[in-house]
Amino acid sequence: MSKVSNDNNDFASHMNLVRKTWVSVLPENVANMFKAMPKESRYDHYRKIDNDVNTLYIETLRFNREHNIKTKPAELLEFISTTVVSELK
Repeated sequence: MSKVSNDNNDFASHMNLVRKTWVSVLPENVANMFKAMPKESRYDHYRKIDNDVNTLYIETLRFNREHNIKTKPAELLEFISTTVVSELK
């Protein structure tokens, strides 16, 4: 398999993890609100949340690395997901 293909698979796996993480902390009332939306609008919201979580996750990992702060990536991703989702209420 080529490096590009592996990179694409790694990115897709990462974004699946991002989505699963923020969905796992999504309050039921917000989940129900999304379910009531038209499919295209719902997917637009999902992409924005994916992007917000991923961007903040990467920025935080870089900051932590630069300042020699030890973090567990899974715990950090859950914390960031909770932060982003809490702004949806």
